[in-house]
Amino acid sequence: MPVPVKTGSSFRGWYTERTGGQRVTEDTVVDTYKDHTLYAQWGEKATIDESCIVFIPDQEYDYNGEHHEAAYYITGVENVDFSSFILKYKRQNFDSSWSDTAINAGIYDVKVVREEDENYDYFEHTYTSVMVINKINRTLDSNPTGSSYKANLQVDKLPKDAYPGDGTVLYAISTNGAVPTSGWQDSRVFMNLGAGEYYIFAMVKEGENYFETDVVRSTKPITVKGIDVGNTMEYSLLMKVKTSDIKDAGTDSIISGRIYFLDGTSTQLTHFDNDGDDFERGDLGIYSLEGPDLRVPWMIEKLEIDYQKKGTKPGWHCEYVQPYVSKMNLAFQRKFVNGEEVPVNQWFGAEENDRNHVVWIGETDSMKRVIQKVGNFESIIENMFLSSSDTDSYTFTYEGLVMDQYGGDFENLIGKFVPGPYNAYDYLNAPTLSITSGDEEYDDCIDYRVNSFSIDKAALYEAMMAKGDTEIELTVILQFPERSTTSDTATWIRTITVRIAD
Repeated sequence: MPVPVKTGSSFRGWYTERTGGQRVTEDTVVDTYKDHTLYAQWGEKATIDESCIVFIPDQEYDYNGEHHEAAYYITGVENVDFSSFILKYKRQNFDSSWSDTAINAGIYDVKVVREEDENYDYFEHTYTSVMVINKINRTLDSNPTGSSYKANLQVDKLPKDAYPGDGTVLYAISTNGAVPTSGWQDSRVFMNLGAGEYYIFAMVKEGENYFETDVVRSTKPITVKGIDVGNTMEYSLLMKVKTSDIKDAGTDSIISGRIYFLDGTSTQLTHFDNDGDDFERGDLGIYSLEGPDLRVPWMIEKLEIDYQKKGTKPGWHCEYVQPYVSKMNLAFQRKFVNGEEVPVNQWFGAEENDRNHVVWIGETDSMKRVIQKVGNFESIIENMFLSSSDTDSYTFTYEGLVMDQYGGDFENLIGKFVPGPYNAYDYLNAPTLSITSGDEEYDDCIDYRVNSFSIDKAALYEAMMAKGDTEIELTVILQFPERSTTSDTATWIRTITVRIAD
């Protein structure tokens, strides 16, 4: 006779009535010839109480890359196969779904599941903080190396087997060999360095299963030649100062100014006094800033006005200031580059600022470079075809030549200024060059320095064949710092399409 199934109930048998009646089995003799209706009668299945599952307390393991099964026992349940209980694992604050294994470090909740059978109803319950897998220590086994180009240093990628697990690699440099307390970064490129001998330091931050590593240092320093940071491309740095055209705006007081640069340096506080009759109502004066710390125009970040009360008409109202640079040839012809006006619109030594000494500082980004051309970066190949016979590499070296609003020189034969390129690596805030496929295995086939990269064709061919890819793209990025370059001209990209040819 058939055995029906009803979720949550146990089958008692077939009966002649809905309730009560006589039980009918396959051995029951039926001696009356007619239709007989039998009724399935049910009883409730026994349930397993959550307290019947008891986990061993204080379960704690160290991460070893293998599954750690939570230890438990069952009490108060009869005729139950231990293997019928299934355990699922999930780490608190990390995992979003349940897993059959507990491998990675964390505090684990455990869900116990048992399917319904003929004796017991379906069971499911989650037990919290059952087990802990601890992170473990690790070492960074590597001697950091790198290379330099002018004022820039780049750390080489650490070998794959330099450390186990994951975690962000941080780098720092120092000229004295002591572990730096600041200046750590995840970028392998260090820019705008002064001339000197630099030691490289590396460490790996805490990861999923490992603690932070100790710091390792290069055995030898890297020589950085540096650049002349005071080279302004022969530009004089100036500031336009506009006295407001309102009543009593002119002054006899002492007006000085200063320019601040992105690297934290500044010009001297320079007294603006061309002829002793400056800062009259409506005047627009142009004043040169004095060194010794001068920088290229695109490093200009802030303008300062320093007011010292003096004279019979001390009050002064300033409308705006404006950064401004110029260069001149032997024939006294000038090339000008203006920044934008920076509104001031306030009184000094009068009204709301009636004090003997008033300092005003305003920010400007209007002297940023507007990169127009990037030299031989545009000559990077667009297509690369790989075959099993390739043994060479494709190497590109960026010459550093760029064109913007500052580059160029005077042509005496035609008597005017002609725009032209200059080497960006000879000045502060040089660009960085990078290349990536977005795939770690392919990126291992590429080596790059501050201004160059090399693609190992044979290695890339083998990697693509192993992954079954017939076409990939490599993205080459020339990145100028956006703090000194307009955002729409700071990033230049070339794409290399790599195809398998055989």
